[in-house]
Amino acid sequence: MFVPGIVLQELLSGTRSAAQRRRLEEILEGFEVRTASVEDHRLAATIRDDCRRSGIATAAIDCLITAQAIRADAHLFTLDRDFDRIAAISNLRLLREP
Repeated sequence: MFVPGIVLQELLSGTRSAAQRRRLEEILEGFEVRTASVEDHRLAATIRDDCRRSGIATAAIDCLITAQAIRADAHLFTLDRDFDRIAAISNLRLLREP
């Protein structure tokens, strides 16, 4: 299991206090954080282009998260339904709550 670096940034940006941020940092210390490679960025651009051509509006960050999951041959755990649409036109594999 790993956390993409951009997800770490998104999570930490959403904290409401210094104490909340410190607690979240402590929780996330147990996870490997992977920064995106040039190849991840290239695949993310391709995914975003494919989404646009399919009429799917998506954020560049979501495409980068998707690219990292695909290139790592990993399942993406998310509660964000935007990834359902991306998965429909890509090789993204989603992991859902049972």
